[in-house]
Amino acid sequence: AISTSVNALDHYVIRGVTHNIPLLRDVLTEPVFNSGVFTTSYLPQTYPDGFQGKQLNNTEKEELASVAAVCYAKESQRARTRLNDSSLKNRQDPTSWDIEVSIKDESFPVSVHKRNGSYRTVVNNNIQEVIDNFNLADSVIDTTVNGDRLVVQLKERKSDGSLKIRYHGTAMDIKVISAEAAKVKHHMPVKVPIDTSRTILSPMPGVVKSVSVEVGDKVGEGQECCVVEAMKMQNSLGSGVTGVVKALHVKLGDTVDEEQVLVEIE
Repeated sequence: AISTSVNALDHYVIRGVTHNIPLLRDVLTEPVFNSGVFTTSYLPQTYPDGFQGKQLNNTEKEELASVAAVCYAKESQRARTRLNDSSLKNRQDPTSWDIEVSIKDESFPVSVHKRNGSYRTVVNNNIQEVIDNFNLADSVIDTTVNGDRLVVQLKERKSDGSLKIRYHGTAMDIKVISAEAAKVKHHMPVKVPIDTSRTILSPMPGVVKSVSVEVGDKVGEGQECCVVEAMKMQNSLGSGVTGVVKALHVKLGDTVDEEQVLVEIE
């Protein structure tokens, strides 16, 4: 029953709203829960600091790195494909890639080799065989790694090589770059995270319908500062803190992108 429940959660696809699948998935594989001997204090005893997502051991990190590397290889192959172009029939496509995969600030050099019906990866001198039975458009990737079934969800692919993969219930942010790029990445500037407690960001692409504050205005926590309209729905955006408007980056009628900074508060 537990394995059936785990499989169901791994195949359950939810987008756009928060949910507790990561916690449920972790509880189902937790030793005390599986023993059947626990009390009503089970959750605070098992997760005294709250549930922080799936904690990966080295074997799981290597398995996840292999899957992410295969996704990179597939993306690389697809990017070289042009339909109905006869001049490319005799072109030799790459069958091996040297990649660096970063998971939770830990980097893994990964070698990927395309084989007949599978991809062979090498992570930390450990060989893993990933069956090639999926494509990048699949909502759920149900494959086999070294003979063991693995179900993950590829939630997001970004142009900078970042992936978001739901692994064992928890969405993991993964960075995948070529070995050549990894050699020079220390020269690349690191984007400073925005203090979202003192900024108002657009929740989605849309149009600014109203701006109710000006630079220098005092605002209270929860006070409306602007309204963004998207898909005929108006989103009232308020301040998350009490303070003074430091900067105003939009005006009435402006078109804004998702997560664009609208107002800064100090």
